[in-house]
Amino acid sequence: MNDSGELPTLRIAMVSLHTSPLDQPGRGDAGGLNVYVRQLATALHAAGHHVEIFTRGEGDPDFLSPEIPVHYLPAGPPGPLEKERLHEHLDEFGRALCAATHGHFDVIHTHYWMSADAALCCRDSFAIPIVHTMHTMGRVKLHDHPESSELQERLDAEDNIVDLATRLTANTPAERAELVRFYNAPLAKIDVVPPGVNLEIFNPHGDRAIWPSASSSSALKVLFAGRIQEFKGPQVLFNALLLAKTKSPNASIHAVFIGDNSGPEQLNLPQMVERHHMHDAVSLLPAQPPERLADWFRAADIVAVPSFSESFGLVAMEAQACGVPVIAHASGGLAHTVLNNVTGALIMDLDPNHWADKLVELESDGIPETWSQNAAAHARDFSWERTATSAVASYRRATQPTK
Repeated sequence: MNDSGELPTLRIAMVSLHTSPLDQPGRGDAGGLNVYVRQLATALHAAGHHVEIFTRGEGDPDFLSPEIPVHYLPAGPPGPLEKERLHEHLDEFGRALCAATHGHFDVIHTHYWMSADAALCCRDSFAIPIVHTMHTMGRVKLHDHPESSELQERLDAEDNIVDLATRLTANTPAERAELVRFYNAPLAKIDVVPPGVNLEIFNPHGDRAIWPSASSSSALKVLFAGRIQEFKGPQVLFNALLLAKTKSPNASIHAVFIGDNSGPEQLNLPQMVERHHMHDAVSLLPAQPPERLADWFRAADIVAVPSFSESFGLVAMEAQACGVPVIAHASGGLAHTVLNNVTGALIMDLDPNHWADKLVELESDGIPETWSQNAAAHARDFSWERTATSAVASYRRATQPTK
């Protein structure tokens, strides 16, 4: 605390090794984590703190804003590298991070397990406190989706991170409980830091995209936005649309899927549309920038989030901020982000039959009028300014001398 009684500003190194905050969400490995790092860094800077970001790459820094540099550090051969191979090069990134941050920062905030695994060498070398946000957890993914393949290196690293990081942050109370349940994390070490929403972009009052269906005036308009990979569940929604046609042949439902293929086991949605003759019921679009994504949210009647698990569910909250109800899998953070029968509906499993039943019900009975207003009001409680305030509180706990 300085002479005026104010707490000192912090020098914060944000680390997102496997994906840059400058990357387009919904493309490649970019998603909610990218939005989180970008928006949190911006809000921290606006609150008067010094923030620099470190990611894998080469060349001179880019800038998130004139005051927030994005530094590139080496990890393996130059150029793109599959996320599944990056763990082989974490030591190289860690050494470069140690050299770049030594003596210049008060705290390192790492995002995703690879970032923390690499940064732990900084902690060992000169004891910069590390605050870590998991975003997703290997053991939770295996629990929710036993068929998924998770590296043993990841599981071991996450155990190590829980032991050695100075503080852990969780997006929701549900994620905090998962850290305790699956990793035996000490409850006193975990701070709940809810993500926010850019309410200047995601709100009910902007433009609406033109829905690409000739019958959209009468159809139930359903939107999926996210990476096209099995864990995000686009195949659940697609199969539900197929079943809905059988269950209720007269139902008029049209879905737009927004996102690019991601991961080693890619879903071929165009082929699925062709095989099942779903051209009249499904439209496919590439990942969209935030301003355009908000237009698509506002054009939809309902946004579907059939992820196997989410630590928070940023797409669900951004949709609600636009005044659009959400149907989501009642798993992980989504059970906290979507209020069942208030801002949308939670579905207890990923059985496409149950999702089809809900779509047919909404098409037949209509979406409750209160859901839209409730969704927008709920989202207004989530701002990045509040996220930054909570994050700073965690940073200050991490930098306090141990007694």
